[in-house]
Amino acid sequence: MVETAALIHDMGHPPFGHAAEHVLDKLCIASEVPEGFEGNAQSFRIVTKVATRNAKEQGLNLTKASLNAILKYPWSRGEKGTYEYEKRSFYESEAEEFHRVRELGPATTNRCLEADIMNWADDVAYSVHDVDDFYKAGLVPLDRLLQKGPEQERFISGVIAYWTEKKALEGKPTFDEALQILNGSSLNWAPEEIREPFVGNRQQRAALNFFASELIGQYVKNFSVEYREGGPFISIPEMIIKQVNLLKDIMWYYVFTDSGLASQQYGHAKVITYLFTSFMEASTSKRSSIIPYPFRDYLDELKAEGRAGEDEKRLRTRIVVDLIASMTEQQALAMYQRLSGATPGTIMDLIYR
Repeated sequence: MVETAALIHDMGHPPFGHAAEHVLDKLCIASEVPEGFEGNAQSFRIVTKVATRNAKEQGLNLTKASLNAILKYPWSRGEKGTYEYEKRSFYESEAEEFHRVRELGPATTNRCLEADIMNWADDVAYSVHDVDDFYKAGLVPLDRLLQKGPEQERFISGVIAYWTEKKALEGKPTFDEALQILNGSSLNWAPEEIREPFVGNRQQRAALNFFASELIGQYVKNFSVEYREGGPFISIPEMIIKQVNLLKDIMWYYVFTDSGLASQQYGHAKVITYLFTSFMEASTSKRSSIIPYPFRDYLDELKAEGRAGEDEKRLRTRIVVDLIASMTEQQALAMYQRLSGATPGTIMDLIYR
């Protein structure tokens, strides 16, 4: 069940990742779909409604236990607050499926044990591998962060100032703890080969792979299963959580604030907005043929139901978003180029299969 959850949990991410999530969320709200868009809720929608197992059934017909294991945030938008954008695991369109799954428990808004394990595995995997990847790309100066000096102090001061401003210091290391993590037993055994700028020779790649493997091994072994009201959950030592959070902070400081990424995300937002606007216009016009199957089938079925007003628009919007969210980045870019006339291609180019 944990392996199934791990395979599914990012399925709902749209092309271009989290930046596109925010764009689709705002576009949905502007189209009078107040619960918006969220990748985890989209994953649940895909496996229960959108994906096709056979022509007579919606979804993949997974067990309730498998579905429960993907619920990282087992609540809807309104249940946990009124933020403009927040994590959640289902839309109201899948509320019936969600409540049926949660009959397995826990009775609270806690994750089930399998979802808890999947969530920790996800945190460990991307916190380690993202630092690995962007050290190779030259954006994360891992060599300088592993050496005592001004780079460490500049980085730690920067992230603490950021989280202080966001009032989100819970689970974050103090300045001294961050220095201890960077210079102490957790990272000080990093091989000498990666204490230098990345050049990519065999020795350095082997050292980096060993380093990543050792970190992952340490983090996945340092938890225990405990019990509380509502059922079992995993308990992780506080310092381990702070170590993983510090690795995430490295990505924020050196990558997510980079102007190159910001300009790229600006372009991605334009692509997503253009596709959404184009498909929404086509969904009620004679140009509906630009919408690929099977989503054109879903729109035809909706029209045949004879729904009207806000209910019809809400369901139509959700179908358009299903289409966009199911695209790869290459498909989204190719569709954008075709619809905008930038590179129309030929009718033999099948963008969406």
